[in-house]
Amino acid sequence: MWSNQYQIAHDNIIHDTIEGEVILLNLETGTYYQLKDNGVPIWNELTQGASIAELAAPLLAQYPAQAQTIQQELTRFIHELEAEDLIRPRAPEPTAPREPLTRDAFVETNGTFAAPVLLKYTDMQTLLLLDPIHDVGAQGWPLANPNESA
Repeated sequence: MWSNQYQIAHDNIIHDTIEGEVILLNLETGTYYQLKDNGVPIWNELTQGASIAELAAPLLAQYPAQAQTIQQELTRFIHELEAEDLIRPRAPEPTAPREPLTRDAFVETNGTFAAPVLLKYTDMQTLLLLDPIHDVGAQGWPLANPNESA
């Protein structure tokens, strides 16, 4: 696992960084996500072709006593992103030389590694899945057409 590269799972995933947090939206399911703490730099680096080994190296160098925790948290986070269909493995490919990651790219909490956080929200699925051109009645968006079956 430590040499894998990943990519965004499909074209229905959009993302943006807003005030230091990554917001992701799965346009197919209407689910949206928030990445916090070390989830932000990990996502940014993964989507730019960094391998797990490249992500782990500066963390393991900075926190050698927490090596097992770092490996477990990176593995957990990658599996969580895969389970939510946000990323998928890709065949390793040569990339342009990358600037080595430094510990400054990562969040620290009281001198320890801050685990990556993925928050999942489903409270707006109906609204996010509503097609404003085809699924509305005469009353207009965001009210669904009462003649359409859900």
